[in-house]
Amino acid sequence: MDLYVVTRQAIRASVESYSIKQLERFYGYERLELLEEASKALREVERLIELDMTRDISGHQQKIVELYNQDDCLSTLRLHQWMETLRGELCATGIEIPRRPFADPNAKDSVKERSAEAQRVFDLLTFDIQ
Repeated sequence: MDLYVVTRQAIRASVESYSIKQLERFYGYERLELLEEASKALREVERLIELDMTRDISGHQQKIVELYNQDDCLSTLRLHQWMETLRGELCATGIEIPRRPFADPNAKDSVKERSAEAQRVFDLLTFDIQ
């Protein structure tokens, strides 16, 4: 499920874009790593990868990128939880909000395989997150 699409369709927010970073203030997520520092480290790591100089990526840069990715995963989880809370509040007032089918039974095998792989990676990244 594309949480970005669901969020754009479900809420109206006073933000320039519906990127997760713009919405975090509404559901109270605070990043562990400052976005400015993370952006610098990400650009440098990408540059070193493109130049095949991965051995020059510092431990500090690795840690910043790791925290940035962790923030994205945790923020996505919090956004999902917040959206479910909002949905529950509306449903409690009698408003019916049907859910889309979770998976398309007619989806091509390649789509199903990518979804399964994405779920596997998600599970690995979030296995110890409370």
